[in-house]
Amino acid sequence: MAYHVRLIEKKDFKAVEELIKSFYREVHTEKSISKEIITKTIDELCSFPEKGSIYVFEMQNVIVGYMILIYYWSMEFGGNIVFIDEIFISPSYRNKNIGSNFLKTIIDRHIKSFIAIQLEVSPSNYKAQKFYEKNGFSYMKDKSMFCEFKDLI
Repeated sequence: MAYHVRLIEKKDFKAVEELIKSFYREVHTEKSISKEIITKTIDELCSFPEKGSIYVFEMQNVIVGYMILIYYWSMEFGGNIVFIDEIFISPSYRNKNIGSNFLKTIIDRHIKSFIAIQLEVSPSNYKAQKFYEKNGFSYMKDKSMFCEFKDLI
C-alpha cells in the first residue's frame, strides 16, 4: 500500500489534533491535552520551523499518524540533535510496518543535518521499547529514558 510522509499543512490540523488527543488518551492516561495547547504547538512549529517540525503519515488520502520533532544543539554530543517528541500511529493501522516506514523516512531525511536522533520511552511501555530497539535505537549508557540512534553518532 502506497504512503506519503510530508510536513503538516493547514488542511491537516483537525485530523492531527484528533490523533494527538488519541495519543494522550492512550499513553498519558493521567494527563489530558487541551485544544489550546495543541493549536499553540502546531502554530509555533509551523511559524518557527527552526524549532521543529510536524510530519504526517498519509495513506490513501487519510492521515494515519503524526510525528513531532524538536531540534536543538547538544553540548554533550557536540552537534545538532533531533528529538522525537511524539510519534503516533492510529491503532487500526498498527502492526503493518507503518511506524517503521515512518521512522525510516524521517531518519533518512535528517541523517545529514543531525548527529543523533533521541526520544523518550516510558519504562512501562514495553511495546514502544521493542519497536524502537527493532528500529536501531538503544538506551544511552546512563540508562536515562533517552535513546539514541546509534548509527548516527
